[in-house]
Amino acid sequence: MATSRRIGSKEAESRLRLLDAAIELMRREGHTAVTVRRISEEAGLKRQLVHYYFHSMEDLFVEIVRRVSERYLERQARALASPNPARAIWELASNPQAARLEIELMAVGNRLESVRKLMADYSERARQLQVDAIRSALEGGKVVCPFERPEAVVVFLRGIAKLIVMETNTGISSGHAEMIAEVEDFLRGFDAAERR
Repeated sequence: MATSRRIGSKEAESRLRLLDAAIELMRREGHTAVTVRRISEEAGLKRQLVHYYFHSMEDLFVEIVRRVSERYLERQARALASPNPARAIWELASNPQAARLEIELMAVGNRLESVRKLMADYSERARQLQVDAIRSALEGGKVVCPFERPEAVVVFLRGIAKLIVMETNTGISSGHAEMIAEVEDFLRGFDAAERR
């Protein structure tokens, strides 16, 4: 009995190693680098295991979205529990590695409807949690904010952060420092609420 449990554990470990290897390849080299051969090499496992755990590349990409999204939701939950959820949203959206992975997954989603739908579902869940956190911060009336709607705050912060990350990745930097300074002023309105 203990042996079968250990085998199950080893199988789960191998599956996660393959997933994490695929995620790392995608983050480092893009979605086109995610091949059975490259995943198995990165994970240090046999190629057959990729086919064993993931019956198709589509299945693999769906599981990548699940794993990446669940990890993101966990990080986001911790971040949104901070006194300034607006700053937490900004910092999460400003992560260049996460942005690169998201862009690569969107490229896959353009070809695979199952990936696109799953990404949309997770994104809507994450967005609702962000909106709820901003709504709570705004309800006290202590936050200095030019936006009346929490949804606008979230889209503003995430949109600007993503644009800056994408442009930086392509070598564009004009206006970034000035926009970041404006966002920092905006975020100080939420910081001020902590002190009141």
